[in-house]
Amino acid sequence: MQLTQEHQQLLDDILDALIPANKAQNIPSAAALGGVKDFILKHAENNQDFEKQLTHILTNIEADALVDSLKKMETSFHQEFQALLRLTYMGYYSRPEIRVLFGLSNKPTQPDGYDVPSDEALLANLTASVVARGACYLKC
Repeated sequence: MQLTQEHQQLLDDILDALIPANKAQNIPSAAALGGVKDFILKHAENNQDFEKQLTHILTNIEADALVDSLKKMETSFHQEFQALLRLTYMGYYSRPEIRVLFGLSNKPTQPDGYDVPSDEALLANLTASVVARGACYLKC
């Protein structure tokens, strides 16, 4: 999917609003990480429905009031927004360099997945840093 320069920048801005940087923990935003936009655009090339949804978002978003516009879009264009949000998360959190920042393995998430022990104490220990970190997403 080819985007204009303006839509390229707008998509970067949207990605950064959906997953902003956490400078205190040295965690990059979605656009700063790189590769997330390419992941989304590749999906759009292979899925005409999503390509239409992404085009709809990029042509209807108000760049001057991005966060407010995203909030409205989440309600008004729920399906389009959810598709973009899901792919943003997939493109971001599947990157090995991001997973290690959250204490996860840098091994591929698929096809083998992660070994998840059934020991609740061990599982609580593995997730303690995530729970202690608290919310690190943009509250809309």
